[in-house]
Amino acid sequence: MRPLSNLSVVALLGLGVAILAPSSSWAAGPGCDDATAVAAYVSSAVAANLAGAAAIASEETARCPADAAVIATAAVNADPNGSQAIVDAVLAALPPDMRDDDVLTTALTELTGQTGRNPPDPDGGVGAPLIAPFTAGPAHFETTASAH
Repeated sequence: MRPLSNLSVVALLGLGVAILAPSSSWAAGPGCDDATAVAAYVSSAVAANLAGAAAIASEETARCPADAAVIATAAVNADPNGSQAIVDAVLAALPPDMRDDDVLTTALTELTGQTGRNPPDPDGGVGAPLIAPFTAGPAHFETTASAH
């Protein structure tokens, strides 16, 4: 009797998944509690359907908004040419309170190769610039170094 009841549960679960499955051509992804599995799922789904990369990223972000950075990164890695559309779709799928998170939106925007809005300044605007201009060393250093 146990195998029959297991079969019934499996059949019901299969039916439930078929009824509750998204209308898209791909299956629902793994649980949101496993970011590694979400990234692997998004990578394979995007690689299999480059034209649907932004839609896949959007749907997965709506399903697992806390994994938005993982989802966007995996999708962009699978389809670098679609990075702008993917990032735009992920940003649009975020809940309103997450859209105002400057750290998240900056990180997502960086995936497109553009600078984010108001990137954080680690020095609080005080101190030397991060990249100093090149200046030639003392003239005697060049002479001494070439003499050896």
